[in-house]
Amino acid sequence: IRAIEERVGSITAISPTVEQGIKVTRGKRNFSAQLVGVTEEYLGINNLEVKEGRFIENTDGVNWDKVAVIGDKVRKEMFGKEDPLGQQVVVVVGNE
Repeated sequence: IRAIEERVGSITAISPTVEQGIKVTRGKRNFSAQLVGVTEEYLGINNLEVKEGRFIENTDGVNWDKVAVIGDKVRKEMFGKEDPLGQQVVVVVGNE
């Protein structure tokens, strides 16, 4: 990322992305979802807002923090009317 920023002076923000189909489990509820790995710059680049809680921060990656930002569809499916902030889910990637 830094090499691209240094070579292309007109770039003001960059966020690589990686996408993977996953299974999210909470108790007896299972839900298929799309995991999108990004950096904190992704929010501003895509003009998105977080309704509740916070977006990921670079320190989350540095510290290997187990944090996630979920979309409204996953929130409704996994938590119904419960508040999802601070709750835990199990994320299964691939055939694990």
